[in-house]
Amino acid sequence: MSPRDPDLYTRYGLPRTALVYDSTRAAIEAFRAWRDDPIFMPMPAPGQVRLVAQYCQDYINAPIFTYPAEELIQLRARIEHVRTLNELADWLWECRRIGIEPL
Repeated sequence: MSPRDPDLYTRYGLPRTALVYDSTRAAIEAFRAWRDDPIFMPMPAPGQVRLVAQYCQDYINAPIFTYPAEELIQLRARIEHVRTLNELADWLWECRRIGIEPL
């Protein structure tokens, strides 16, 4: 199966990855580059932050994630209101704290 095979992701209850959507993939790459080297890399544009947040929302709402339930409920509610880089970074940190790595 190729990485772009949509059945590969939906079969196991996983969200479709950024490989399926080129603009989302570009936004995630821009975010990662900035996160890894914020001094020399440009900040992602607000539209790119929105694309990354939408991808994260799809990711966290995947039915495969069921535990820890209380933290997931809070993360799922919070991602709907993420608008800035700082809010996204905080949200991603909370995901990592419970062992989920969306990006």
